[in-house]
Amino acid sequence: MPKKRKKDRKARTRREPGQAATVAEVEEFLDDGEWAEPEADEDRDIFLGFTQNYPTPADAVQAACAGEQVEWHGRVEGGLMRHRVLGGENPVVEQAVFMDGFLASASCCGWLQAQDTAKAERGILTTLAELHENCRPVLEAEIRTIRADYRAKELHPFTEESADEPLAFPRFGLRCRCSRAR
Repeated sequence: MPKKRKKDRKARTRREPGQAATVAEVEEFLDDGEWAEPEADEDRDIFLGFTQNYPTPADAVQAACAGEQVEWHGRVEGGLMRHRVLGGENPVVEQAVFMDGFLASASCCGWLQAQDTAKAERGILTTLAELHENCRPVLEAEIRTIRADYRAKELHPFTEESADEPLAFPRFGLRCRCSRAR
């Protein structure tokens, strides 16, 4: 007599269109790796395209001063980090880290529900500045165990329009600018 097989409890059940899934089923579906990017961010060489176009930093500055958009992107703890060279009479290099995750979601919810979005925007920027001021000493202390004279650059909160956002929720983040681009 053949052995009875146990039912695979993790197997997905076929659902009819419009039938709701449980939270556990949705989480399992999202966590099963089907949505993984073909190449992990850590494996991608973000500088390859940049160095092919601009072999030296001076070339990047020269291109920015000529009106070209010079920027490259990476990720920090999952959040978008943008570096760019801003041309002009005194070129600068800008490093920006955009809000992501829970902080971005909470800010978006607050901003969308606000009666006065300009006031909400000022509140988010103030909160980002306070968060940075509270976190910076902790981060500096970790690095000072290796390099005693370390002082982190002061980051400044900023906002910019999001071109791809249908709700017009602005992108918030922290940035610093360095004028030693030449």
